[in-house]
Amino acid sequence: RAKRRAAAVASTLAGADLSAIEVPTLLLSGDQDRVVPTSVALSMATTIPDCRTLVLPGVGHAPAMQAPERVAAALSGFLLS
Repeated sequence: RAKRRAAAVASTLAGADLSAIEVPTLLLSGDQDRVVPTSVALSMATTIPDCRTLVLPGVGHAPAMQAPERVAAALSGFLLS
């Protein structure tokens, strides 16, 4: 099931030119995300210039709801850097 989801996300992004993103980017991923697996998120991050990543342990697809304090701290740090 996870492989099918990862393939579906990858095929959706296949035509996207993530290297065209021209602003600093923070990519958050939960290591328990079954919709967009961490492997897919990290693969995306490698193609985005000036991309920082944070994998949140124990978090699924809704990090802002599941770990609001950690997400707020990550966003604050990113925006203030």
